[in-house]
Amino acid sequence: MPAALNPDYIAANQSDRANNLIKGTNQEVIAVLRKDIQNMKEKVDKVIILWTANTEMFLLPEINTVDDLKTRIE
Repeated sequence: MPAALNPDYIAANQSDRANNLIKGTNQEVIAVLRKDIQNMKEKVDKVIILWTANTEMFLLPEINTVDDLKTRIE
């Protein structure tokens, strides 16, 4: 089944592997997920949903030197 993914939270070296995705706005993706869950509930006795995503966003460091740190503190 396709997955929900916010591209801002995927590492650049992993983007090629993210190829089975639900497309659309956040609300559209939520609607698809809800429908998928409802469809599965019709077929089985119990539905178990596992959250396995990494929620860490890659950001370039903004503080590279001690002077940068001092500027932020002041």
